[in-house]
Amino acid sequence: MPQHLLLSLYASLSGVAFAVIAVAYRLGQARGLRPLQILALAVLSGTVFFALQPAPAQSTPLFVIVLGIVSGVTQYAAIRLVYHALHLGPLSPLWCMISLNFIPATLYSWLIYHHPLAAMQIVGLLLAVACAVLASRQDKPPHAASGPPHPLLYTTVLIAVFACNSFVNLAMADLKDHLGYATPLFETHGDRFLMVMYGALAVCLWTDLGVSRVRAARPALVAVGGPGNEDVAAAPTSAFSWRVLLALLLLAAVGSNGGLLLTRMSGSLPASITFTLSGMASLLTGGLVSVLFFRERASPAWYAMMLCGAASVSLVNLAGKS
Repeated sequence: MPQHLLLSLYASLSGVAFAVIAVAYRLGQARGLRPLQILALAVLSGTVFFALQPAPAQSTPLFVIVLGIVSGVTQYAAIRLVYHALHLGPLSPLWCMISLNFIPATLYSWLIYHHPLAAMQIVGLLLAVACAVLASRQDKPPHAASGPPHPLLYTTVLIAVFACNSFVNLAMADLKDHLGYATPLFETHGDRFLMVMYGALAVCLWTDLGVSRVRAARPALVAVGGPGNEDVAAAPTSAFSWRVLLALLLLAAVGSNGGLLLTRMSGSLPASITFTLSGMASLLTGGLVSVLFFRERASPAWYAMMLCGAASVSLVNLAGKS
């Protein structure tokens, strides 16, 4: 297989792997588990995995470490927002916004590194905006709180998820395209970046869980299951529940670690192609799974949203190849 096609395959499979995380989120939500709980142990495996990778020949630049820390913190914020978004609307539009996180990376490369922004890329960005609007028109899932979601609130949460989740792509795009190095920094120091990112995310997640448990230990002041204590209230109590939790942790670990490892394996593939291929695969996988397995209604807005999202990533990807 030609090298370019092999790297493109790795990028596409990374999107499929990332979609597995959405499946773990939704399965966990049906059992009263938050995304924080599902990923709390999974991120530890990622930290250890990338820490055990061979050390780079040269010391890792400080700004790579800083980017890793900020990426971990913004991923934590995205996970918190995902929990709220799942209670406001269905999985499809949420995963659509997560999968369109290539857009800031494309604009960043255009503004900072002066990569040309073709007409097809501009059309793709406009389609992404249309996708966000259509996302706010989706029906609520059966398990969500009663009453229709407020369109403005739902759209605001989706945009916040989009912004927080996009930073790690911005960071990796910068490491792929950073000037002044013979070999892209993501090839030489990508493992260290991912180790720090996972480590920062693990610190945030476990601190959050610890604070929730402390609050729950003070019933006179804060009721268990109240705001900020969802983790404790939802903790599994039966042997079967613990088996389910471990299965979901493994599923999330495979999706997260596998997705980032495959992104790392895409190597010298330009950032615009890497993240658009990954986004397209993740978008289509997550959207199809939500309808085929979670029985979300495939409304006309869902079809239009999927079409706009797939067309958006496809156009930007084609423009990146031209």
